[in-house]
Amino acid sequence: MKFASTIAAALCLMMAACAGGSSADDPVGKIAITYERGDVRGAARDAERLLADSAAFNSLSAMQLCRLSELFVQLSETESRTDIDANDAMAARCLTRARAIGSDSVAAFLASRSGEMAGRLIVLDQVGTFLDTPRDSLVSSEDLPSDTLQ
Repeated sequence: MKFASTIAAALCLMMAACAGGSSADDPVGKIAITYERGDVRGAARDAERLLADSAAFNSLSAMQLCRLSELFVQLSETESRTDIDANDAMAARCLTRARAIGSDSVAAFLASRSGEMAGRLIVLDQVGTFLDTPRDSLVSSEDLPSDTLQ
């Protein structure tokens, strides 16, 4: 599993390089490099700081947010198992923000993933979308015709 995570981190770095920005200018690229070097705690700390810094978080592109969500999923696989829920919540937050910026970018990113990573990211994206939906727009049993409740 660690080998797969290392490969995924390397792919993130290559995507960052292809995106045109150097990793020195890309905070998500820096986190990916930290993770790839095996400093899982450092990567987790830096990722959490990035989310806590509203200005920095809001300045990220949709693709950077997608990559950050993937890093949070990878951190869930390598960090203490008690951090899975927190990392998944942060990944969902990143995907929700990315979808608000550019839903086409999120769709393309998710389509480019495969296997278990794709499945987890898609579920987290759906959870984030559901949680972002105003409660008054959700269907309740009172809104359904009475004959459907039999």
